[in-house]
Amino acid sequence: MRRGHLVAAVVLLAVAAAPVAQARAGPAGSVASQWAEFQSSYVTPSLAWAKSKLTSSVAPEPTEDASHETFLQWKETHGAAYAHDSEEHQTRFATFQENVRLIKEHNQQDNSYRLAVNQFADLTNDEFKAKMTTEKVAHQSNSNGVFRYADADMTGKEKVDWRKKMAVTPVKNQGQCGDCWSFSTTGSVEGINSIVFGKLFSLSEQELVDCDVKFDHGCNGGLMDYAFDYLVQNGGIDSERDYPYVSEDGHKEECKNKKATRDVGIITGWEDVPANDEKALQKAAAHQPVSVAIEADTFPFQFYSSGVLTSKACGTRLDHAVLVVGYGVDEVSDQPYWIVKNSWGETWGEEGYLRIARDPEGIGPGICGIAMAASYPTLDSSTPNPNKPKSAISLQ
Repeated sequence: MRRGHLVAAVVLLAVAAAPVAQARAGPAGSVASQWAEFQSSYVTPSLAWAKSKLTSSVAPEPTEDASHETFLQWKETHGAAYAHDSEEHQTRFATFQENVRLIKEHNQQDNSYRLAVNQFADLTNDEFKAKMTTEKVAHQSNSNGVFRYADADMTGKEKVDWRKKMAVTPVKNQGQCGDCWSFSTTGSVEGINSIVFGKLFSLSEQELVDCDVKFDHGCNGGLMDYAFDYLVQNGGIDSERDYPYVSEDGHKEECKNKKATRDVGIITGWEDVPANDEKALQKAAAHQPVSVAIEADTFPFQFYSSGVLTSKACGTRLDHAVLVVGYGVDEVSDQPYWIVKNSWGETWGEEGYLRIARDPEGIGPGICGIAMAASYPTLDSSTPNPNKPKSAISLQ
């Protein structure tokens, strides 16, 4: 079985995706009221627009400028720590204004996706890259070439959404820990356990961060294939409730060995999707959620809000791990897309998800390199259902 991919990513050195708070009520003309108006133009994801451009092929133009007052409210909303009278404040405000200008410029064009102000709005793209990515890592492959879905019958599987089949837990937030590899891993393991055993449990990323240390590196990166190997050798993984996530601030803890032996989610192995083959990826995603690596360091990804991401600026330098939870076709544009679950909280993108353009017959890396390094855990239906501790969370 393959130890990984010819090209694979060490994952995110992340910043927190802080929740976007509701603007406080205030008198007309107050900072809060200006922020509320600004949100309506720049911040609130336009999910309705993503589904339909009712009267125009051009996205609505934002009308509110990036005033100093709105920047102050943005700072309060996202907990920015630098003082209002500091040099950093002035630098960040200038960056905020430039990002808003670029977002507005993008949204005035006839694009298939929209951008919006979010928790990264005071970062230049270079700063975003430095905080969110690391150098890609290549390692040797020892695959036996098994791909169980090679001859899968795709009749009736023109679109699939595992969220509707109770195989996907709610969107999570990795915070400032660079462990998106652990969230991609638990997502695919949660999915296959739900499909095989008929019950959805939220599994522990913290166990992977603390205990899967032979090849993975906690908040400093890792790889889903290595994590799958850990789960096979360990016999499974504990529930999130029993072994909760505490690494939002970027630290790891000592492995809680007793908890790590409580096997709520299990797998029997893992397999790779043939690289650079979106048709093969579709076959896999038709049968279970799939772990993938993508490039996430570009401006469109930094401020993605809604729609189908088609930007070729989103390249193939794999630096982030996410989860493919389905695929479909946009009702307005007829653009095929992947449904991708991120781990930056529900305030980023389409409530924590994004849609990436899909080529059903595509031979190549795909948008953001989504087809380059995909893999999935295996779990045979004959495998005994593990005894689950009382503290496990059932999401059914």
